[in-house]
Amino acid sequence: MSNSVTLGDLGQLFEDGLRISEPLILDEISDSSEYSLRGSSKFTIEQDSPKRWKQLEQWVADLQAEVVCLRGQKERSDQAVLSLLRELLQIRARIQVQDSELELIRDEVKQLTRIPEKEACEPSSATGRSHMELMEKRLVEVREALTQVRRKQALQETEKKNFETELTLRTSEHFSFQTTLRLDKLNGDLKEEAEGRETACSTLLQNQEESACRTSRDIAGIQAQALQLGEEMSLKFLKREAKLCGHLQKNFMAIEKKMKVSENTRLKSEKNLWEELEVKWQKIQVLNEDHFRSLKHQQEQEESRLLDQCRALDNAVIQLTEFVRENQTSLNRVLQAEQKNREAQEQYEKESVEKFTMKLQNDISAVRESFDNAHREARSELEKIQEKSQVLEESIGRLVREVRDLSDHFVALSWKFDLQEQTLNLKMSEARKECSEEEKKALEKFIQWQNETIVHLKELQEKVESFLKQIGDVNDRCLLHRNDSDQKIITESRTRKHEMGIVRQELAVVLSALQLLKEDNPNRKIAEIQGKLTTFQSQIMKMENNIQDNKTIQNLKFNTETKLRVEEIAHLRENVMKLWSEEGPWTLTLGSKRMLMSLVRQRFFIKDVGPDEVTQINRWGIYQAVRWLKWKTLLLKLLAKGRPRKVFHLRGPSGEAYRSGTYSLI
Repeated sequence: MSNSVTLGDLGQLFEDGLRISEPLILDEISDSSEYSLRGSSKFTIEQDSPKRWKQLEQWVADLQAEVVCLRGQKERSDQAVLSLLRELLQIRARIQVQDSELELIRDEVKQLTRIPEKEACEPSSATGRSHMELMEKRLVEVREALTQVRRKQALQETEKKNFETELTLRTSEHFSFQTTLRLDKLNGDLKEEAEGRETACSTLLQNQEESACRTSRDIAGIQAQALQLGEEMSLKFLKREAKLCGHLQKNFMAIEKKMKVSENTRLKSEKNLWEELEVKWQKIQVLNEDHFRSLKHQQEQEESRLLDQCRALDNAVIQLTEFVRENQTSLNRVLQAEQKNREAQEQYEKESVEKFTMKLQNDISAVRESFDNAHREARSELEKIQEKSQVLEESIGRLVREVRDLSDHFVALSWKFDLQEQTLNLKMSEARKECSEEEKKALEKFIQWQNETIVHLKELQEKVESFLKQIGDVNDRCLLHRNDSDQKIITESRTRKHEMGIVRQELAVVLSALQLLKEDNPNRKIAEIQGKLTTFQSQIMKMENNIQDNKTIQNLKFNTETKLRVEEIAHLRENVMKLWSEEGPWTLTLGSKRMLMSLVRQRFFIKDVGPDEVTQINRWGIYQAVRWLKWKTLLLKLLAKGRPRKVFHLRGPSGEAYRSGTYSLI
């Protein structure tokens, strides 16, 4: 029963851990996809080098090795618990066998003491020959009883042979024949008992081997299921990442096409404008240079801010690795403490068993000594009786008195045996009481432990279900946020197209005005064109302000959403830490719910931050950290290369080349 219970509980805990890990990984994928979408508006995706892929594979292999180590520790703890249970069962069986043997010894001693009492009650005959025959019969029966006790206690064949020779010398052929028959019967009974014990031992060994085979098969099946599930999860992750990469590449290609079309249209319009307005370009160039300087300053600030963020993220990754190491050290310490406790318990149980066996050995030695004393007394009495048998012809009365004395002495011996039996019964009853009390205590502890494990498992299931619901809500929010951002992007693109149409109309009006200027009064038309240019510049500034306002609004929304996510993750982390503090990484044994919490905790890897530290960074898991390293390498490459901007060079009236900072593209 213990084997089946342990394997079933371990299977349930493993399945629960896998169910918890799937939604967590989905959340990490959604967060990473959102982060990649944010970064896609500024940077292009480049293919990762093989070195980075090798590093990622090494990290994944290290994580898998840690998981395998934890599983091995779990299996070792389960095997230790099973071995302890088997040892307890063996101890109980030994105690029961010893009880049965002691009861058999008591019954035999009682039977031996009753035989001389019955014979003493029979009336004595008048003749001396009848007295001699009765004495010889009693002596033979006493000798047989003593030899039987010695055979069962010491099992020494030499004493049997010596005793048979003495019987053949001192008794007649009739009595020798009866004794041989009895000895044969006793030997047959002993052989049958030995054969029965051997068969019982063989059946017990077969049952133990069958249970060990079953446990090994169950463990192999669980390991195969775990490997299959790990492979399926890795395939799912790879497929999802491939889909996300394809979707992002398609979006970027479409955006690049749109940007190229808009750039071509813009180039055409700018060339037409600058060919007609070369005279007024110097004044506008001064304003453009100031604006370009301000943009440069902003870009430098953004680059410095990004570098600070990269450094902060490096520190976060370092803290995360330190946290993982601390978790591993704490787990090792707890496992060592548990091993020490188990060793102490095993030593205590061994000492108690040794004490009990010493008590039994002392009692058995006392019984043996008493039987030896009785045998010696019987021998001395036999010698006296032999001496008296030589003088029987002279004095029959003395023989009668001596026979009475011997009967009284046998009664006293029977009383001694009764007293020794009573003392042995008292000692055995005390030992049985102690064993029964220990068994009751062990059963009560086991029942309490089972109840506690059931209650904790129910609580963990409820908490896991609540976590799954919270994770589903976060996924729904992420989807809504994506839909909102897509709708906003579509609306902004439409508004920009509409504004471009308006700008084209205004440019057409300006061109028509220039043509009229060539035909009519130049001064008045120039003034009108200047007014229109000022209005056009004001409209452009308004458009820039609107774009900046939209950017700030979107950044605020993203910041609020990130804060909400940080708060939700902190709440989940607090719940997990509470469970951790309540349950703790104790023994990974049967019913030890702490095993489940240790597995869940190893899947989160949340960065630990002190109470006085202020962090503006989201608390990420390992998957987000890896994705961030990819983006970080891309950013550092771009900063190292220092890519030049695409600048539109225009010619002034004197043939000088001017640079447009407002229309430069990154």
